[in-house]
Amino acid sequence: MLIYGIGEVFYSLALKHGEHKWLTVVLGLLSFYAGFLLGNILLVVADLSWGIDYTFRLDLYSVPFGVLACLLFYRFLDRRWSNAKEIFDDSDILDLDV
Repeated sequence: MLIYGIGEVFYSLALKHGEHKWLTVVLGLLSFYAGFLLGNILLVVADLSWGIDYTFRLDLYSVPFGVLACLLFYRFLDRRWSNAKEIFDDSDILDLDV
């Protein structure tokens, strides 16, 4: 359900800004898995360094890292696409009042 929800949120973001829908969904899901993997690595390093036993609940504790990575990537894309500058083509330039 979480993967479906992430895909739906990124799909609606792409629709809102008129960008590539499925590419945005795939990149959003990849951001979740990258954060999830980073969380796993950090928890394994914590387990090896400080002797904290995270191995039993490793996947459960790594989900917030994936969600955080998704949220950061979503905000990055939303701000980038919202601040996109308007591009004029030659017909628009000729119609401007100077």
